[in-house]
Amino acid sequence: MNLTELSLLLAGAACFGLALLGWQLYRVKRKQALLRKKSEQRLDELKHLLNRSAVRAEHLAKLIGDLREQVCTQGERVQQIEQQDPRKLPITQAARLARLGTSKQDLAKVCGLSRSEAELLAKLSSNRSSESKMQSAARA
Repeated sequence: MNLTELSLLLAGAACFGLALLGWQLYRVKRKQALLRKKSEQRLDELKHLLNRSAVRAEHLAKLIGDLREQVCTQGERVQQIEQQDPRKLPITQAARLARLGTSKQDLAKVCGLSRSEAELLAKLSSNRSSESKMQSAARA
């Protein structure tokens, strides 16, 4: 083997090595591009999820504010009811009127009760008055 053949052999090996290196570089670049694309897609998904979470958080914050307002209002109502004379409460008045024999329709209308509430009060008060009559008869 002379020097020319050796040089050609070395040049061929170098070209083969460069080609192999270029092919490996191409594969790495292609893999990097795929990973970059997947990363960007995942980042877009996460941005979308974050935006949805922010919207939900705003909605929940509004609901919490509304609930706080309702709780405060209910607390004030409870205090007002507790401070009222129990004889002036609509249900107390309705019970008294039912014992006096007021009709179900009038109970519902006058006291602001539903039809079923008025019927219940009328039935309870009629049961109560029949029990009272039975106790009075038993004593006599």
